Amino acid sequence: MLELTDSAIILLERDKLFDIYPIMRVIQELSVDLQNLANDEGYFRCLLLDHEQNWKKLLQQAQSGNPYLSSLREAYELNDLIAARSSEIRKIRGEGGSFLTVEEKFRRAGRIAEYKSVYRYQSMYAHTSLQSSISRHMVEIGSEIEFSMYKAPEISSKDTIRGSLDEFMKLSKAAIEEIFEVKITHPS
Repeated sequence: MLELTDSAIILLERDKLFDIYPIMRVIQELSVDLQNLANDEGYFRCLLLDHEQNWKKLLQQAQSGNPYLSSLREAYELNDLIAARSSEIRKIRGEGGSFLTVEEKFRRAGRIAEYKSVYRYQSMYAHTSLQSSISRHMVEIGSEIEFSMYKAPEISSKDTIRGSLDEFMKLSKAAIEEIFEVKITHPS
């Protein structure tokens, strides 16, 4: 998370505001996970369940012949790995682990308004969308709309981005201090 924040700050300083949104979104998701880990002892099981399920799906794709996963197919006995993942998934579910959507994670952290605003806004730029294409490439010249290879972002959003980064880091710091029972200090 610290490395991502450092990258976001560098992009912010260089006015690469469009490039920062995917990174901000990951930082925000990590912040939510940390907050949930601090507030809910069972939350780790949800993360572990998601981890196991994602690996099971990758292994199944390798087994089905997906060419991008051929090295997995060639290196491992996939039936055994898939069976082990399936067993682990059943075990975690039996211990109370459940699959959570991103929205449910934000809701558990008490940050649903943030999900419905800041997160959705960042998602428009983290994925290909009409909004991101218009913002990055469409330029109004007189009464005409023209395509541009690069359209500079509005610098006025720098303060908003800086404020969001600061808030995500404050929430993460508090969660880390609670989880690990440590006090994080800043150098003077």
